[in-house]
Amino acid sequence: MKIQALAFAAIAAAVASIASVGAAEARPGWADHGWSGPGNGRAIITVNRRIANQHRRIRRARRQGRLTRGEARRVRFELSHIRGFRRSYWRDGRLNIRERRHLTRLLNRNSRRIQRLASNRRIAPRRQRFSRYNGF
Repeated sequence: MKIQALAFAAIAAAVASIASVGAAEARPGWADHGWSGPGNGRAIITVNRRIANQHRRIRRARRQGRLTRGEARRVRFELSHIRGFRRSYWRDGRLNIRERRHLTRLLNRNSRRIQRLASNRRIAPRRQRFSRYNGF
């Protein structure tokens, strides 16, 4: 009877330890705070939204004349580099915390650049249709 009780206790302890290890590993993003597990989609969605938002801001500022063509080209060029990083980081289907921080840092820097260039006092020249004939 005592042997059966000891065997049952040993088996129960083994099952409990296996279950606790499995639960820790099964939690999404256990090792890197939620950025590499099944819930990792929210990280890439956040990055995608920020990229789309910055692209929209560049278009709007260019259309309103707050960005010159060169300024718009410069921030679009940086945005294309960020897209390249995103593509290479997402190739394995996950973003670890370092990759996400790097993308966030690049997006923050580009966002500040867009804001600074769009709010300076320089006014982009308006393109007018048939502008060479306007002097007549």
